[in-house]
Amino acid sequence: DVAASARWGIGFNDAAGADDPTVLAFGLNLGYAGFTIGGSWAEQNNSSAGNADGTAWDAGISYETGPWGFSFTYFHGENQDNENVALGLGLDEEVSQYLLGVNYTLAKGVDLGAYGAYIDFEEDAGDGSAVGALTPGNDVDGFIIGTGVKISF
Repeated sequence: DVAASARWGIGFNDAAGADDPTVLAFGLNLGYAGFTIGGSWAEQNNSSAGNADGTAWDAGISYETGPWGFSFTYFHGENQDNENVALGLGLDEEVSQYLLGVNYTLAKGVDLGAYGAYIDFEEDAGDGSAVGALTPGNDVDGFIIGTGVKISF
C-alpha cells in the first residue's frame, strides 16, 4: 500500500509591506503485510508578526494482525516563541512526543483504543521577558495515558 499527500497554501495579508503567509506540507505511508511506516513534514512561514512560523515532522510504524493494531509515533515541532517574538532575538519553542498505541476491533464499526505518550516541551525564554532581562524558559515534560472508543457506520 502507498499513500502520499501534499499541501501548499497561501493567505493574503492586506497590511502594507507584510508578506503573505504560506504553508507547505507533505507525507508518505508505505504498507506491506500488516506493517505501515510513514511520516510527514510541514512548515508555516510569514504568519502575522512571525508569531506562528515553524516546522513540524513525524515518523511512525504500525502493525495490524487480526483485530489488533499496534503503533509507535515520534513527533517534533519547533516554532518562534510567540510570547516573545517582539524582542526580535530569534527565540524558539520546541516540543517532542513519543506515542505508543494499541487498538482492538470489537465488532464491525466499533474499535477500542488505548495510548500512552511522553511529551517534552522547552522554550528559550520565559513569558514576559525583556531584552537584557530574559527569564528562564519553561521546560515541561510528562506522561499522558488515555483510552477511546471509535464508532463508525
